[in-house]
Amino acid sequence: MYSICILLGLSACFKVNFMDFLALIFFVGLASSRFSSLNTALGNENYFNVIDYGTRSEGVTDDSQAFLKAWDAACSSAVENPRVIIPQKTFFVNPIKFRGPCKATKITFTILGTIIAPNWPIAWDGLDSSQWLAFDNVNGLNVDGFGTIDGQGKGWWDQSCRYHSQLALKFLSCNGSSLSNTNFINSPQTHVLIKGCNEFEVNNVVIESPRNSPNTDGIHIHSSHNLQITNSKIGSGDDCISIGDYVSNVEISNIMCGPGHGISIGSLGRGGNYVKVEKIHISNAQFEGTTNGARIKTWQVGKGYVRNVTFENLIFMSVKNPIIIDQNYCVPRGSCKQRFLTIFPYCVKETGVRISDVTYKNMYGTSSTKIAINLNCSQSVPCSGIFMQSIQLESAHAGKQVTANCRSAFETPNAKIIRTISDWKKKNTIQTLRPSKAEEQKRRQIIRENKVASTALKFLSCNGSSLSNTNFINSPQTHVLIKGCNEFEVNNVVIESPRNSPNTDGIHIHSSHNLQITNSKIGSGDDCISIGDYVSNVEISNIMCGPGHGISIGSLGRGGNYVKVEKIHISNAQFEGTTNGARIKTWQVGKGYVRNVTFENLIFMSVKNPIIIDQNYCVPRGSCKQQETGVRISDVTYKNMYGTSSTKIAINLNCSQSVPCSGIFMQSIQLESAHVGKQVTANCSSAFGEEENVSPGPCLLKTTP
Repeated sequence: MYSICILLGLSACFKVNFMDFLALIFFVGLASSRFSSLNTALGNENYFNVIDYGTRSEGVTDDSQAFLKAWDAACSSAVENPRVIIPQKTFFVNPIKFRGPCKATKITFTILGTIIAPNWPIAWDGLDSSQWLAFDNVNGLNVDGFGTIDGQGKGWWDQSCRYHSQLALKFLSCNGSSLSNTNFINSPQTHVLIKGCNEFEVNNVVIESPRNSPNTDGIHIHSSHNLQITNSKIGSGDDCISIGDYVSNVEISNIMCGPGHGISIGSLGRGGNYVKVEKIHISNAQFEGTTNGARIKTWQVGKGYVRNVTFENLIFMSVKNPIIIDQNYCVPRGSCKQRFLTIFPYCVKETGVRISDVTYKNMYGTSSTKIAINLNCSQSVPCSGIFMQSIQLESAHAGKQVTANCRSAFETPNAKIIRTISDWKKKNTIQTLRPSKAEEQKRRQIIRENKVASTALKFLSCNGSSLSNTNFINSPQTHVLIKGCNEFEVNNVVIESPRNSPNTDGIHIHSSHNLQITNSKIGSGDDCISIGDYVSNVEISNIMCGPGHGISIGSLGRGGNYVKVEKIHISNAQFEGTTNGARIKTWQVGKGYVRNVTFENLIFMSVKNPIIIDQNYCVPRGSCKQQETGVRISDVTYKNMYGTSSTKIAINLNCSQSVPCSGIFMQSIQLESAHVGKQVTANCSSAFGEEENVSPGPCLLKTTP
């Protein structure tokens, strides 16, 4: 047993069996996806759809000029937060640079389709092969959308690295900007470069290229400060994330890395320059089958410093060099000699990048080589201020042992190499075994009779608590229940049960306050997330929902009770093939209120009811009679929503005649049919409010009830 203090959202120290603990890994709730077509800007002056600027949209003809025209129009527009839209089609684009500054303080570039590069080196003849897509000097830029950027790099990988096209996507001097929810595949070289930027965020990206694709770093940072890279899955033929020179204040967390060369600081100082890298924090990452895990590498001829670096809460699965510092990086590898500069006749002056104040803590897993910890520091400029705590590494090969090698590395207390061998699981999965056919029939009968089927995991009166990085599959009923809790966080969970599994809500919240549910993928036979009674201050964001019944507030008031639900914020979610998208449902016999609710930045892919309020929920369905009681629904906002409906009615606000919905606000909503040639409509019954740039619409009643 080991006493372990970890920072995975848990504030307490506890005792666990080491091999049991190794069963835990981090899983980022991400998946690539495709979105349905948004073929027109639908008259909204904020939207600049590249199709309206002359794209061919068939993946063969060059669409670069249409992209530039759409960008120039958006960048020069005086509207607030203009948005360039790349709809769900395939676009062939030659090297292109989107230049700023722009008039608006914020501008969005939404990628819903696929952008492809020239596919063979010969196709780049006469083009600038140093870049493909670039944003230059654009502040307040947000690149988002669940589309794909395909560098088509295989032809480059098959020839010498020196002739490679450089990068899929560059951000040059883009301050206060972000990249989120985007897929990158097969860049000829580095997938994303962030250079000369300040205050930049990367969240929920997926990067994929083969293990043998040379120099295809996932994300490279250079001359930039105050960055966050979170909740992403990166696999490549080089570093998953690499940190170059003149970089400070970087937070990297919740990363799944593999294949690749790990997360690296460096290489630094190759040209003998003065290096400045500091305040780097890397946490909550998993490395699977990578060449390295936590790496710092500097060239022997360099000068300057790397300092104030923390690696913590890392898990290694058959990693060649889980923990490595190479302060003697040189070409050819292994040919380095300790270098001193003689100042005749008085003294010698050392060269080398000084590495100091580096912390490694809470690390577990296996090494595929004998040396699990390798600190190969310089004799002339030793590593100093190294601190290691709670590290347990063993061999990935049964019957083998691992060792540590520390050369010129000082202050390394409490480093532990555990030389025990046992099998350990790869995923922290909570699973209920799939029942037999007879058991399944019995379970369905129990549910039909309104008896209680089991919930996989309950949190009852757990305050200041969290759930993260866990997989749930095939619960008999609700997978996770949060009841009577205050200050509770859910992050990076994956929930899966079949579309036809009844009442298998992903997460249900009841009588709880101050919750966050983020960065998760949920598919079930019922609501992905459902919000019950007596709930307030809930933040739900970055959710992938499907299959299922959407994200629902309700049902509420079934027993005629007094309902209290308020301050609910749901944002940045994708719904694919679900019954509902953004739903509020209340029983006609209920009383009380649902108020101060916001749904924003949602994308729907063939959803039956993208936007729905059902204030007349009853059994059997459709048998409701207008009654004098009802839950009052007010101050509900819907904005920035795009996608397709699988039914004719894309917006359906079915409110009560006796207690109408009031204070409804709709803005920037574009929904169309998932079926070619079909139209969609909006239905608003007893729903009062205002709307701007909504299609289908208008729908809301203007007079206050």
